[in-house]
Amino acid sequence: LTDGTLFTAPNGFKVYYKRVPGAEKVHWGLSVGRGYSLVEGLEPGQAAFLSDMLPLFSVCGIPAGDLQDLINFNGITCQTKVNLYSTYMGGVVSHMSLTLLMQLLAGYFSNIRPDAEAILDYTRNMAAESAVYRMGRNMRLAAIDSLLCNGNPYSEVKMYDNFDTGLISKADTLFRKVFASADDAFIVISGDMETEKVKKMLESTIGMFQTTGEITRRRRVMFQPSAGWISAQRHGRETGVEILLSTALPMTAENMCAALLSTA
Repeated sequence: LTDGTLFTAPNGFKVYYKRVPGAEKVHWGLSVGRGYSLVEGLEPGQAAFLSDMLPLFSVCGIPAGDLQDLINFNGITCQTKVNLYSTYMGGVVSHMSLTLLMQLLAGYFSNIRPDAEAILDYTRNMAAESAVYRMGRNMRLAAIDSLLCNGNPYSEVKMYDNFDTGLISKADTLFRKVFASADDAFIVISGDMETEKVKKMLESTIGMFQTTGEITRRRRVMFQPSAGWISAQRHGRETGVEILLSTALPMTAENMCAALLSTA
């Protein structure tokens, strides 16, 4: 976040733009400072499904399937990631569709609802995936994770035995809280566009993001890691070692990067 331009709407919502000369694509990212720590009653492994479930919601009355068709047709890609304390959406957008993207993102803070048809399809897929992964890599990771942090409701390893219809209600509660306001959110855009043109586009869209001016306090969650190990043997062409690391370190950017590097 250097050598860029910060645009701030009268309501306090922020967009950071960095020009990258020669860039063929425009990359974007929306970060909201709220995550699944806001959900009560999560079972181990349920949190890992929430990133998949955000695209199953309708936005401003547009069904999830139609919304996906709309962004695909306009050259927009979108990946979602729901973490313990934050929710992220990001991808690539064409120069011509940047205004549409901003309008769609603003819609998440206006009206987001679960799409019954999309959720039904997803539930059917999860039933099929459960049978496939039960004897595969995900099962081994789930077993290791259970040994390291027994009962941890915030595990990022999918545990299909705990996937149930009640998770839909928890996801609905979560995303209503995440997108209740844009106070804890900001957008980053990078590409090869003139800053003045970006500024003109933002002047017509940045104010659409609803803010309340309220400061939210993060809910601190704690769980106690423990030592453990598991071994397994299988036959086939694929070889590898599964590693999960658990340590009682403060949640900082430096510690997260160190943990990712140690298990890379």
